[in-house]
Amino acid sequence: MPLYFHSPLLAGNPFEGTAGDGMVPGSVSVSEWGEVATSVPVAAARDGRMSIVDYDLASVSHGDISPASGGSTYVDLNDLPPGNGLTQIAATTTDGGSISIEVRPRNTLHSFSNGRGWMLPIDPSTGRLQFEIGRNGRKYYATAGAHGYTKQMIADETGLSLSSISDSYIRTSTVYGRSPEKALDIATVLNIWASDTRGLFNSNWLILQRGYDYSNVEQVFINNQGWVSRSASGESPLHPILITSYGDLALDTPVLKGIEANFQNEEIYTWLAYQDVDFKRYKVASRFSSIFSHVKIVNKDFNFKGGHRTLYMCAGINATWFKEELSPRLYWGGDSPGGTPPHDGACGVYHSGTLSLLMLKCFIDQAGWSDGFSRLDPSIDFPLYPTELVHNVYGQYGSLNVIIRELFTSRAGAQGIQQRGGGVIEDVFFLDNNIAGNNFGVGAYNIPGEGNTPVYRHTVTTSCGGRRGPNRPPARNWGLEVGSRGGVAHNTIFMHARNPNDPVEIATRIAGRNSFDPRHPDTELGWWVRSFVHNYATEWTSQENAVALGRDPAMLNQVTVQNFISTRMDTTGIEEIDKIQAYCMFMRTLTPAQRVAELQAVLAYFRAPWGLNIPARINPTTAVFQPATEITSGILYADRDNWSTQDIPGVQHVDTVQARGVAVRFGENTVNLVSYDSEGGKLELSSGKMTVGTLANCRQVTTIISGQVFITSQENVETYRAESGRIVLNGAATGHNLIVDGQSPEVALGPNHIIASGKVMDLRCGRQGAVGWIGTGTATLTIAAGGTLRFRRFMLDSTVTAAVTAASRMSILERFRLTGDDPQPTVAASLVLAAGSIVEVDTTGVAPGTYDLTGPGVTVVNQGATLPAGVAVVGGVLRLTVS
Repeated sequence: MPLYFHSPLLAGNPFEGTAGDGMVPGSVSVSEWGEVATSVPVAAARDGRMSIVDYDLASVSHGDISPASGGSTYVDLNDLPPGNGLTQIAATTTDGGSISIEVRPRNTLHSFSNGRGWMLPIDPSTGRLQFEIGRNGRKYYATAGAHGYTKQMIADETGLSLSSISDSYIRTSTVYGRSPEKALDIATVLNIWASDTRGLFNSNWLILQRGYDYSNVEQVFINNQGWVSRSASGESPLHPILITSYGDLALDTPVLKGIEANFQNEEIYTWLAYQDVDFKRYKVASRFSSIFSHVKIVNKDFNFKGGHRTLYMCAGINATWFKEELSPRLYWGGDSPGGTPPHDGACGVYHSGTLSLLMLKCFIDQAGWSDGFSRLDPSIDFPLYPTELVHNVYGQYGSLNVIIRELFTSRAGAQGIQQRGGGVIEDVFFLDNNIAGNNFGVGAYNIPGEGNTPVYRHTVTTSCGGRRGPNRPPARNWGLEVGSRGGVAHNTIFMHARNPNDPVEIATRIAGRNSFDPRHPDTELGWWVRSFVHNYATEWTSQENAVALGRDPAMLNQVTVQNFISTRMDTTGIEEIDKIQAYCMFMRTLTPAQRVAELQAVLAYFRAPWGLNIPARINPTTAVFQPATEITSGILYADRDNWSTQDIPGVQHVDTVQARGVAVRFGENTVNLVSYDSEGGKLELSSGKMTVGTLANCRQVTTIISGQVFITSQENVETYRAESGRIVLNGAATGHNLIVDGQSPEVALGPNHIIASGKVMDLRCGRQGAVGWIGTGTATLTIAAGGTLRFRRFMLDSTVTAAVTAASRMSILERFRLTGDDPQPTVAASLVLAAGSIVEVDTTGVAPGTYDLTGPGVTVVNQGATLPAGVAVVGGVLRLTVS
């Protein structure tokens, strides 16, 4: 038998060997030295995303795996940090073999947008977000009408002196300002509101009556920012500060002058939300998180100078726009020519430095230029003409994890979407923009910085705007550009840079250039292009592919937006070239829900001739998670391409989900499911809400930010982890670990919760969170023999002393309300410490004193648990004494 000695010192040197059983004794020598070649199969996976390899794998040294069809395996490297330096990872096959997986580089530093944004549940009956006031919040109803209660009116009605009707009186009143019938006068409430929102971690609401314009309210707070104190911080992602409205929906939405603030709490997230109010401007910077739902921002009559954008965000944490309408213009010198035009004009949305951004079901039209501008005579400088920087959406390189879905973006002065930092642009209709858009990411034009993989999916682009003013004129005639070294353009449609049926438009509007222009078409770094082009690219190169795809050009020439418009509105007397303008004005008259339906209709119209429409399901079904590894990160629940149904399960129907072992990230949506079978995978919820009958076979369920999961029954779940958001267990639960680690997670334990032998309940919960029981009835938490209940102190990582005090505490098991509107819980809760169970308390950072580890209404029964020093059951309360 041959023996191999891996040492160059033995080459050519004889040595004696002692023969073993069955071997012939004698002198041997090493005749040759060298490395012995081994035959280890090699596969490839892309860093920062999901890949598929043609081996049946049992384990990998880095990342996560799940089975694919045909003996293949999904290799998930989404959670590898940027710049990890990995070039190879080791893997073991199910038959005991070994392979090496070559890790190919990312095309952008942060790969695909991670889907970890801020979004709250959607009320299916109204289509609006469901906001919840928290346990530290007050509601203030206010009006600009004469019936609004002033302090004098309150004094007259109560018989008290005027001097006794102080701000504190109103703040603690259970009557005045607490209902529409007792709404406060707006001037009366603003000082109180200002003071309340300056407090840390509150979820106060300001609810304004519809039918009134509040834009002339001159009351301002610190440094003239108006409406919200710059030291504001919401209670939690589930319970933000909210400005909204009440009253007859047929009346006009309240109009606010605007908000301009640089939030002070650099180390604290500022959770702010706005629903059913309109702004004339909104500009904030630094450490904020904001949601805009059913908000309209129009500044046609507002005058300000230089560099301002209508919706401006810088260095934020999370920003979400839901069913928003923007049609901003910027004037100077009133309604007559003169003055100095602004440097940048007015963008619809400008964002920079955000850690996540969601834009869902929005409408943005005609940003940065005014009606009356002459397309045919670009020398005319009034009214406001378009410039090269007036985009409907303007995203800078510093914004990460951008996801834009179901946007109608039309008639931009420059670009429909300029997204320099990369991100996902999906189900977007680009109409009559000078340039439909660009989407870059790291490496664009060799400009350094951070970014995400640029992605276009299921978009439609039609009509080049061709607008050009006398100063800093914008480019005007191409479709979508991508400047990154790699990206995705999947099922993107480009049709009719000019209306083929309108001689006037053909004669007066410049032809389109490239429909799709990847600046760095480097296939090694992961380009995926599947586009459908007709009558669009005629100047630089021909990208037409209708004939190659078997489509009749004559038929496609009838599929125009002008013909579609004629089916949606009365176009009698409207010239062909004016139909787009008429349609956009028609869109402005619609409700948000009607605009979403209109968007879906026009997308379907252009997809039909290419065979790209997915028929709407009419019945519930079983949806299987099938990662679309070429065009998505392969892990987002909200990416419809990842599903066998090609839609999002649980949104329109109560579906059943099979996740095939994938570590799925849930967010954005509000879903109802019969069951979710993870099949050995993981589930992370960062936003939205999942209500599920049975959750099964899951290694770990994690909630972060505002992710919520409501579970009726669970089977074979190894670990629940709540860092933020909410876990509600409505049925019996056992066999799992429960880890609570954050400032504001909420965990409701259900009627019969057992921590079994070898399992642990580890509680490190801040003051804005809660762990325990809700509602009525009876409930029991049992720590079984061999199970562990651990308490730790939550300590907010901040240099703001007041914030540390307001958030930090020793964890506690307690009854609590999910929202401030809920009645006080009456559930009779018991904590049973079985014989052989273990209680642990980490007193690190805990000051001397006595601390109850269980709250009122919770009875502790000790059947023989091992308790640490300083912990005892006293009168049915689990109590800690630190000396």
